Amino acid sequence: MKESKLEIYIYFILLGITLFVTYKIFEPYLFAIVVALIFSVIFGPLNKRVEKSFPKHKSLSALVTLFIVFILVLLPFILYGIQLSDEVKNFYDYAFTSMQGSGGIMAKLTIVANNIITTFSPLGVHWPVFDVSETESYVFAGLSWLRGHFGDIFSGLAKFFVDIFIFLIAFYYFLRDGSALRKRVIDLSPFPDNRDEEILEKLRLAVLSVVRGSMLVALTQGIMTGLGFYFFGIPSALLWGGVTVIAALVPGVGTSLVIVPGILYLFFTGESTHAFGLLLWGGACVGLIDNFLGPKLIEKGINIHPLLILLSVLGGIAYFGVIGFILGPIVLSFLFTLFEIYKPIILKESHSHTHTR
Repeated sequence: MKESKLEIYIYFILLGITLFVTYKIFEPYLFAIVVALIFSVIFGPLNKRVEKSFPKHKSLSALVTLFIVFILVLLPFILYGIQLSDEVKNFYDYAFTSMQGSGGIMAKLTIVANNIITTFSPLGVHWPVFDVSETESYVFAGLSWLRGHFGDIFSGLAKFFVDIFIFLIAFYYFLRDGSALRKRVIDLSPFPDNRDEEILEKLRLAVLSVVRGSMLVALTQGIMTGLGFYFFGIPSALLWGGVTVIAALVPGVGTSLVIVPGILYLFFTGESTHAFGLLLWGGACVGLIDNFLGPKLIEKGINIHPLLILLSVLGGIAYFGVIGFILGPIVLSFLFTLFEIYKPIILKESHSHTHTR
């Protein structure tokens, strides 16, 4: 018995050491592998449709799906990211030269805001609510965060191309061998097979619910806002389109956090016609997306509150970088998946032990 316990201890020590070393080996590529796994879940239905055209050629089907996703999703994202990186840097430099000081844009906007509040406030406010220097410090702190997380997206070109290469290879094999890998995970899991199937299915639905629901709606609203800003002459339209994607996740106000300041900017710069046009664009093309596109994209899965999604996006970006926009909500959805299986697994097991005694 003692020898048996000693063998078990040695086994778990060796297993722990090996797992740690294996993790360190794969650590530089975990980012690309996890993203590839998420993409394989999202575009799995597309791959199944392609497989119908090549029923006996899984490798060819996976390659065709990979090509479609690269052309329609990855290539536009890469091109947008390169342009966004330059635009963030240019806007950051422009902000420091034109926004600061008593004659800067921030000072003028702060004065206008104070005048509006003191004139129309029902509380009878007669003093400046916003201080120019404090407002500038908050704005530039936000710009610094924006530049830090978005301004150097493609600064490390060597690492970026390595990550893309690993991603494409992993994505291909996940598409081609997804069923076999799923079966392997189920075989290795200590849970019963039906429980493993339930966990994997809940996680798949959670990923689709979050990504195809909240994320895709936010991306669509960001694209429409960027186009509206471009058409009506607001500078850095690409940048504000990207900011809108995050703003769209804010419960209650969403895209208005970006569109309303854009309308006010056009109005105060004398472009009243363009301001009215952007107002109509925001209501028709952006505001209605929630009502028509959202319900069609959201699948039945784990219902996560929009506030938690927003926090997971911001925290994900801060921790993982730009891809945290997706990884943050995915980690959160996995947490909720574990919560959902807590009762049928842990509590049921605990209840059975109590009755056995």
